[in-house]
Amino acid sequence: MDERIEELNNQEKKSTIDLIFDEIDVDNSGELTSEEFSNWWLKNGGDEKRLETVQQAFQIIAKRDGNPTCSPKEFREVPALPPRFERLPGVSTSCKPCSC
Repeated sequence: MDERIEELNNQEKKSTIDLIFDEIDVDNSGELTSEEFSNWWLKNGGDEKRLETVQQAFQIIAKRDGNPTCSPKEFREVPALPPRFERLPGVSTSCKPCSC
């Protein structure tokens, strides 16, 4: 019981974007692959036409450190999320200018 309460308290402390990251990271590696992101994007109502553009942004951001995966910090820079998340606090579902 105490473990469950601690888990809930930890989840409350996580930001919305961190919770989304955890949902995408299906292998629990702490890093996102392009495949994990793409599968999640389509599963959550992301526009298939925009997927290629969003994937390119994901890959540019992820590869800046020479690693093809995306860390939680890097994930915060991905320019858009699918429409399902439009009402969540701190989440943008539209592309915005980035330094890609």
